[in-house]
Amino acid sequence: MSSIRCIQVNLHHAKGASSVLSRRFTKEQLGVALIQEPWVNHKKIRGLTSPDKFTQRDIVAVTLTVPTTRGKQEVVVASAYFPGDQDVIPPPEVDALVRYCRAVNKPFLIGCDANAHHTIWGSTDVNERGEYLLEYLSSHDVNVCNKGNEPTFVTVARQEVLDLTLCSAAFADKIKTGMSLKKLVYLITDRLSST
Repeated sequence: MSSIRCIQVNLHHAKGASSVLSRRFTKEQLGVALIQEPWVNHKKIRGLTSPDKFTQRDIVAVTLTVPTTRGKQEVVVASAYFPGDQDVIPPPEVDALVRYCRAVNKPFLIGCDANAHHTIWGSTDVNERGEYLLEYLSSHDVNVCNKGNEPTFVTVARQEVLDLTLCSAAFADKIKTGMSLKKLVYLITDRLSST
């Protein structure tokens, strides 16, 4: 079976975390890294290659051509940060990407630091941002791929699930997920051919 191995990670703007990710990317033969809060220096993402054409402040989106049993299919893969100090959720750039993908009928996968709490995706409570985001996801046919409730944000004071992986509804059954050691790994499989 053909697949693309993906990892989702929040680097917390750390240079060292970028270095560790680069080594893991090669060692684990990963195909895609969905990164939130990358190391930034002089207003540029550092330590990682980023496609400038698709890079905005809080979102990076690329189109991948995925081999399937029935030929090749394009999939939009994005990484996004939803600033916790903004009232609009998801951010307009993410909404525009979702609307674009729906308009051109392309499946999508978005890894994001949503800064929103909801028990649906494993948070310990529900906040207003979580309610707004869940309403948006439901009304736009966007699925949450997270499984379980392993925290993605951990401090001395609390643990929470804030990092989400979202996908188009028609794409949800094409993703195999597995959570272990605070990392979410995705396999986009050759079952894409059935979309």
